[in-house]
Amino acid sequence: IGGSQNLSQPPLLRTSEDSERTRFIRQVVYLNSIEQLASQQQIEIDQAQLDAAIERRRRLASRNPRYRGLSFEQLLQTQGLTLKSLKQSRVFRAKVLQERLTEQRYPASTLRAELESNREAIDALVGQRRHLGVIYRRALTEPNALVPHDFASAAESLERVRERLEIERFDIVARIESDDPASKELGGDTGWHTRRSGRLPETVLATVFAAEDAAPDKGAVLGPIRADDGCYLVKVLDIEPAPDDAELLQRLRERRSTELGQEILADAAIEWPSDTDRKGSSR
Repeated sequence: IGGSQNLSQPPLLRTSEDSERTRFIRQVVYLNSIEQLASQQQIEIDQAQLDAAIERRRRLASRNPRYRGLSFEQLLQTQGLTLKSLKQSRVFRAKVLQERLTEQRYPASTLRAELESNREAIDALVGQRRHLGVIYRRALTEPNALVPHDFASAAESLERVRERLEIERFDIVARIESDDPASKELGGDTGWHTRRSGRLPETVLATVFAAEDAAPDKGAVLGPIRADDGCYLVKVLDIEPAPDDAELLQRLRERRSTELGQEILADAAIEWPSDTDRKGSSR
């Protein structure tokens, strides 16, 4: 939308951690901006449209291999929600408004033409996904006290780890051996990735998404694979079936919707009160 938003800080917010305060402010700015932009475009949502949005999410969840065996209501419960509370949620309503804004900016004909003209790139961006686990060994060209491995010794270390995987479970070994604090707590699980997800190094994704005749099977352990920051062992935990065009178009629309949300936040300049104002307000 552009323009600045000057936000005064309630006492609870003033005493919050920086990360918590930033998250709160970003959400408030997002909600206000989405609602303002939708109003400018004369976009409103009614109960029928909310119900339709829920049904779309239900269908998507039922086709998503990550949610096998869970009903939509059970998925909501994992987030502390029910169908009733979801419909009443300002955040959910803002997401539906964002989808309407995306449909206005990127109608179906535009997305279909984009897919037909650039299919390979779109497939790499939002197409078939693989569920990956990693065991990571940090490395530097010149090791130091904090990073004791160069790339050769990191690879040698992971070769020994790979031998352990012949008799030990991947998730248990990852919790012990991996140098990546986030994924090691999850047994090396890094979630689902497309070829261009960007959440793992390019060399890792290139190996995992090799040409069809060389692509690894489910359960395969690959590596050690060298990247700029170290070496990786990668296990292909699961492989999603290739999506059809209807699914690709839906994912492309979701991608464009996410980009719209990011654009709205980037355009919204947030102005904090001055130190003097903050001190005065705390008296």
